[in-house]
Amino acid sequence: MEPRLQLHKLTKEYQDQRVLRKVSGSFDNQVVALLGPNGAGKSTLLKMLSTQMRPSSGHFTLDQQHSLTEREAIRNKIGMIGHHSFLYRMLHVRENLRFYGQMYNVSDTEEKIAALAKQFDIEDRLDMPLGQLSRGLLQRVSLARALLHEPSLLLFDEPFTGLDTHSAEQLIELLVSWQETPRLIFLTTHDLHHAAHCCQRFLFLSRGKLAKDVPHSMDITELREAYREFCR
Repeated sequence: MEPRLQLHKLTKEYQDQRVLRKVSGSFDNQVVALLGPNGAGKSTLLKMLSTQMRPSSGHFTLDQQHSLTEREAIRNKIGMIGHHSFLYRMLHVRENLRFYGQMYNVSDTEEKIAALAKQFDIEDRLDMPLGQLSRGLLQRVSLARALLHEPSLLLFDEPFTGLDTHSAEQLIELLVSWQETPRLIFLTTHDLHHAAHCCQRFLFLSRGKLAKDVPHSMDITELREAYREFCR
């Protein structure tokens, strides 16, 4: 079943400051880039979609489930990869993945761990402490954690930050391979080069408003021109 996300005038205010202003849109299986300068509202929108933050007004639905009344059901359909790994450094890789498998009531956790470890080439790292892993390896473990419960919506907050060139290229290849799968992906990034290579749709945010929604792929030149025009 293909995921279906609908945003209905999502708004977030802090005292007299409106950081997100009536953002709406419909999305299905695609890789979507959230672009804009610092303070544009990108991370705020991701926090709302992850149900970590309640909107001041508006709502969204994921597979027809309402964000204000069915938060727990929606959380079970979301995988989040952010600035932090959401992993426990005192645990080994396998122990971390087992913990998240239990948290999401995954019935075949060991089989899923084995399959994801093979997919992300961390089979020989499963019994290593997290403190011994590089930033790139931590990213792979975070991906395995986020995918363990087979979410329909994946949220990436600046996923390329701190990655070396090889790790960033691997992540781009992975995102491209997901473009035709029944999975919806939102990512924020300041790196337009990476966005142009792996995203199929572009949302330009400026001062909390959705300045432009481009529903097709763009090359790096087009993307830079659009960014200069809409992200002021």
